Order: sequence, then structure tokens, then C-alpha cells
Amino acid sequence: MDPLTQLLAIKNRQLKEVKADLKDLKKSDANYDKRLKLENRIAHLESYIARFKKMKPYKMGGIIIDYKMYENFMKKLKGFEITEQVMGNVLVVTYKKGANKGELQLNDLSDDFPKNSDFPEKTLQESR
Repeated sequence: MDPLTQLLAIKNRQLKEVKADLKDLKKSDANYDKRLKLENRIAHLESYIARFKKMKPYKMGGIIIDYKMYENFMKKLKGFEITEQVMGNVLVVTYKKGANKGELQLNDLSDDFPKNSDFPEKTLQESR
């Protein structure tokens, strides 16, 4: 099973468990604070799952990034001078064209995935 599918299965299992806990809590005359915590946890897990479902994780420069986001951003930078480098656990894409310049930072997602996960690799581009 690929790491993304494995991660989503784990998070969906956690979501199912928290929803069951909330259902049990609603049956009893439960503490409002506990219910609120569980509802917040459910919202967080649903947001996490939705975000990761759209993702295409790849290893690039030794870190795991959302390559789909990277790819979409790079399409918009045609004609720009681009520099890519890994600084710590962040891929930094610096771009400029005349007076227009900016920077994209993509954080390492390794901690979100199961340990020793294997990802397809892409190489950093040379400055252009």
C-alpha cells in the first residue's frame, strides 16, 4: 500500500473512532467541554483528510513535498528566473522576472507519513 493511502486509512480510522466516542458521549448526559473537544477533533481530522486527498507526495531534495502544489505553481512561473534549494526541512523556490520577485516555501511532510515510507523521487531543477 502506498504511503498516502496508508496515511489516509489511519486518519479515517481515527475519525471513525472519534465520531463513535462523540456518539457515545451524546447518549449520556455528557460534559459540554468534552463534546466540544471531540467536535473540534473531528473537524481537524476531516480537514486533514480533505487536504491530503488532493495531494501528490514526492521526495525532492531529500524531503517529501506536495508535488501537485509545486507543479501547479511552477506552471505559473513560465519565463521567470527560478532557483530551487532545500534549506533544512523546507524546499525554497525563489523566482524573479524584472521587478517581480517572490518565494514559495514547501515544508517537509515526512513527519505526517508512516516511518520508512517510500516515495517516487523528482530532482531539483538547475537555476534557469
